[in-house]
Amino acid sequence: MPPTYPDLELPEDGKLAHNIAHFARALRKAGLPVGPGRTLDAVNAVAAAGFDRREDFYFTLQAIFVSRPEERSLFAQVFRLFWRDPRYLDRGPHRPGCREARRRSPA
Repeated sequence: MPPTYPDLELPEDGKLAHNIAHFARALRKAGLPVGPGRTLDAVNAVAAAGFDRREDFYFTLQAIFVSRPEERSLFAQVFRLFWRDPRYLDRGPHRPGCREARRRSPA
């Protein structure tokens, strides 16, 4: 019998939904084709699935936002950076690992 995990309580104030929407904007800035439909799907998927581990949250969002294998690496980079500091992509560069963007931004 597989282990069962208690549901993680989602905030009633909508803060998690707001953060997922902000994350979707970060993915779009990074170059992934993310629109409002996928953003709403992500909020609903997280609410429906619940999660108690970061890994579960990661794979739930990846299932919604990544549609091609070559997008996985970019998703992983943005996820790591965004959920550590949601304001990261507001400061640029917009594509993690993009040399041209790094050359233009002041060090």
